[in-house]
Amino acid sequence: MLTAFVAVNIRFEAVEGGDMEYVEAVGLLRDAAAVFHYQNGNWGTGGRALFNMNPTDALDRLADQYEPVEVG
Repeated sequence: MLTAFVAVNIRFEAVEGGDMEYVEAVGLLRDAAAVFHYQNGNWGTGGRALFNMNPTDALDRLADQYEPVEVG
């Protein structure tokens, strides 16, 4: 199965009246690597994001689970 890590920026919003409503850090922009899988002719994701990582960091940290594929 092919896996792709894509650089994304994610921002959350607090739910009005919720526990995080007045937490200043809730709305901060966060860097992450979104995880996509190619299976049965389609790309998809389970909604997984690896926070505080770019795609290169994700590949380095998960080297025991993924093998890079050269595009050429």
